[in-house]
This record gives sequence, C-alpha cells and structure tokens, in this order.
Amino acid sequence: MSTLDNYTSATRPAHSIGLCIFNTDTKAIEVSDGSNWLDYTYDFIALYPYLIDAVSSSSDSAYSLRQLSSSVSNCIRVRRSSDNTEQDIGFSSNVLDTSSLTSFVGSNDGFITKWYDQSGNSVDAAQTTAANQPKIVSSGSVITEGGKPAISFDGSNDYLALSSTLSLSTLHSIFAVAQTNDTTAMLIGSTSPTSNFNTNNSSTYTYNAGGYFKTIGSSSPLGHQAVSIIRNAGTVTIYKNGSSFGSNTTFGTNAFTVKEIGRRPDLSSLTWDGTIQELIFYTSDKTSILSDIDTDINNFYSIY
Repeated sequence: MSTLDNYTSATRPAHSIGLCIFNTDTKAIEVSDGSNWLDYTYDFIALYPYLIDAVSSSSDSAYSLRQLSSSVSNCIRVRRSSDNTEQDIGFSSNVLDTSSLTSFVGSNDGFITKWYDQSGNSVDAAQTTAANQPKIVSSGSVITEGGKPAISFDGSNDYLALSSTLSLSTLHSIFAVAQTNDTTAMLIGSTSPTSNFNTNNSSTYTYNAGGYFKTIGSSSPLGHQAVSIIRNAGTVTIYKNGSSFGSNTTFGTNAFTVKEIGRRPDLSSLTWDGTIQELIFYTSDKTSILSDIDTDINNFYSIY
C-alpha cells in the first residue's frame, strides 16, 4: 500500500504530472497537472486512526484513555490495592488495554499513579500519594462512562499534577471529555498565574486567566460532555457537545496555565467530582478544524 508524502504549501516539490501529495496547510490531497496543484479536500481526520497524528500542529500535552498518537505505547500507570504494586498499561486496538488492566488488578481496586502525556513532550500527570489517586478499577471492574473506560475523581482529594506547568498564553485550544453533576467542580487549575476552568453553577462555566475570571454560558454545564475551549487573544468561546455554549471578550492579555487535573492547587475544596476520559491542549486556535476534532471525539465517545 502506497502512502502520500506530507508537505506544506511552501515546501511542495517541483511539479510532475500525476504527482500526489498531502498538504498539511490546506488539509487536502493535491495532484499536479504539470504546472498547477489541484486540491481535493476531505474529512482528514477520518483518514487517520489517531487524532494527534491527524492535526498538523502537535499538541502541547494530551491525556486520554484511547490512543491519540501512533508513537506512544503507554497509557496509564496503575497501582493495585492488594499489595500496592504498580504497572504500566498500554493500548490494544487503539484503546486502553482493559484485559491487561483487569488481569493486573484482579478483583481489587486500581488507582492511577501516572497518566502519560501522548503529545511527545513528556508532561505526564502523576500522583504519588495513595489517598489522592483517582480510581480506574473498582472491585475488579473497569470504571466506565458512556461505555468507555473513565478515570474517577472522588470530589474530595483526588487530583493529578503535571510534571511541569503548561503555559498556554493567550492563544490556545482545550478539548475535554468528562462527566460531573457537581456545580462547583474544578476540571483543571494552576497558581502560576492563577488559572482554572470549572463548573460554576447549574448554568455556567468559570474560565479564570491570570486571576481574571468570568462566567460563561446560560445552560447546564453538567453531565457527560465533550467541551471545547477556544482562546484567541481576549476572547474565549466554549462549545459543549458540538454546539456553542457561550463566549466572553474581556480577557485581554492574561495568560492561562495548567498545573493540576482535578483541582487548583490553592483551592483543594473545589475538586472534580466525576470522571475524566480525555484532555488535549494546544497553544493555537483550532477553530478552523473544530468541527473535525469534535466529530472525531464524539465518534469515539458517542456523547451527543
């Protein structure tokens, strides 16, 4: 089976009649007629089994219970409750290897000690304190949300800390798959500078950038959800389950950072009470391919 070589518009090779390439700028298959490039656009994500591979710019960090990149092998590191032994768990058929997971844990509970970063930047999310580790297996059964494996955060003290703080500046995109029925649940947070994203009440999210926070939305932020957060300079737009949820245009130049998943370091009383299945961070505006990314996420999780 032949494959197409990847190029940008600036690096395309010399014309040759019938030459086919993949243009990572336009997300199109291009065919040379000897003097011009003829574009054939398509649903580019459908041609890739891995989301990160399908997007031309690499993510800054990515955590998921499905395989997002062809270059990774480990998904999570798990501690079993019976003897506190730990083991890495990888993927099988592009998703979490639940057979290896349950074989290792047995009839006991399994807790996350590390959620591996699939971006290639090695910003792994870890928790060394047993009492604060979120759960992935309960009494021998893999925890699920919508029929897919999920990490359960207890809403009390569970969280994962990134090995280094993500600085997303004023241009970024965040994609999350999570579930909560808690109206004050903290999904991600940091104190350098103060930043967080959380449910605020029964009808809004709170987005806090550098201590400047605003509530966004006018409908329920609860339940099993695929959330997309797009920041472009001072404007933040949130999408939930494929539809626009709301926006705010007053964030100015305040940067957004992430240090912990499931809480903000200085607000331990506001932790995530529910499950998290996926978090992907980009330091770029992905509005142009938002529909493709949202479709890929929902095709796997079947949320809406």
